[in-house]
Amino acid sequence: MNKRFVFLIAKLLPNLLGVITTALLTRVLPPSDYGLYTFGLSIIYFMTIGTFEWMGLSLLRMAATVQEPELFYGTIMSCFCTTFLACSAAIGFIMLTGLTNNSLFLFVCLIACFGSAWTELQQRLQLAELRASAFFVVSFGRGLLTVTLVPAVAYWYHDATLVLVAFAIANILPAFLANDRRLGFVRLRFDSQTLSQLLRFGLPLSISVGLATLLSSMDKWMLGALNGTESIGLFSAAAMVAQMPVLSLASGIGPSAYAMAVRAKSFGSAEDLDDQLRRTFILLLGLVLPAALGIVGLSKSLSHILVGPLYSGHVVTLAPWLAAMGVISSMRAFYADIAFQLEQKTTSLIWTMVLAVIVNGSLGLVLIPHLGPKGAAISSFCAAITGLLASAALGRRHTILPIPFPDTIKLAVSALVMFFVVDRLPETVQLLQLLFEIVIGVAVFGGSVLLLDVMGIRRTLIQLLPMMRNASQHLL
Repeated sequence: MNKRFVFLIAKLLPNLLGVITTALLTRVLPPSDYGLYTFGLSIIYFMTIGTFEWMGLSLLRMAATVQEPELFYGTIMSCFCTTFLACSAAIGFIMLTGLTNNSLFLFVCLIACFGSAWTELQQRLQLAELRASAFFVVSFGRGLLTVTLVPAVAYWYHDATLVLVAFAIANILPAFLANDRRLGFVRLRFDSQTLSQLLRFGLPLSISVGLATLLSSMDKWMLGALNGTESIGLFSAAAMVAQMPVLSLASGIGPSAYAMAVRAKSFGSAEDLDDQLRRTFILLLGLVLPAALGIVGLSKSLSHILVGPLYSGHVVTLAPWLAAMGVISSMRAFYADIAFQLEQKTTSLIWTMVLAVIVNGSLGLVLIPHLGPKGAAISSFCAAITGLLASAALGRRHTILPIPFPDTIKLAVSALVMFFVVDRLPETVQLLQLLFEIVIGVAVFGGSVLLLDVMGIRRTLIQLLPMMRNASQHLL
């Protein structure tokens, strides 16, 4: 089976389980409690991605060419431990100084961050080495534990802090059960040359990733400060339905495509890299664009089935903004930003994120008090556009990424045809009918792509037919 497909499924299944988790939680918890839970998730996400992700990205970029594995991985784990101690000290300072009245809530967030960050680091190594089976097991395990434990605790206890405890357990168990020995805490090493290399690549990346994480979290923080936790809950439920499927598709293909681009640059020719990047662009856009348009077209049906009645109206209102933001953010994070990472020129990424954070914060202060969750969605959308344009403009200084315009236009036409079809399908509250309408959308998009012959797909299918026939005969 194609490894890229396995990586995609390994990302999609846990996020599908995440949607199921949201569907259950929004039927058990009121918006205020669900908002507090998702506020905690935003803190965990910020600490995990904003402070630890640079190590995973550095590992993903450098693992293919590392000369001394023991020193390299040992130094990464030393950085991991140091960073976690720094986060612990920051959380401890907040607790001791009385800046929060819920110290247990923050402590649970810290423990969940530890499990998430350690597991993510291991999965980056699995990606770097293209170990699709191991990646699938860990990803699916986390998702299965989350969809099992989190709704059960919410149903029995109706307490956001205890629900976060369940989330922490669901993230810690895979970290211990699937630990790679090279990323163990008994193999800590320190090498100044490796540290210098990590810092040159990772420190600017850490700042830019931290700013990107701040960008995605500040909506909830500003909503909580300006409108209360109920607004966080309504916004988060809409984001899970309208935005997370798009980002899930992108994160399913983006990291593995980047790993393949790194290998093409390290071991292949310029033509190999160019071909890999073109395929990445078309595959990424071909996943996220129809997904976003399909979500908008079916938003009323999705809102009835995937969230509780207290949340459904906001899903329909926010879907166009959040789905569009998902497409733009995906193309920036998993394509435009590659220009900086391939050449290890990550400092410029900081400025693209600074601009986006300024736009989001400024517009949010103006729009959120008047429009609530919709104001947060609009400000996030504008910030995403700012980040993409800035990344595309500055990235050309380092690497000119190819954009296959003819195939891009064909994809856009195919996605629009699909949207016009699904938008006219009847609204439903039945899951089977919704699934049938999704199948119709996929069939229309796939037929359009085949008809327009995007990236020479007809020739590829013709070449695959004999292989599929031989495989079926072998199975029989």
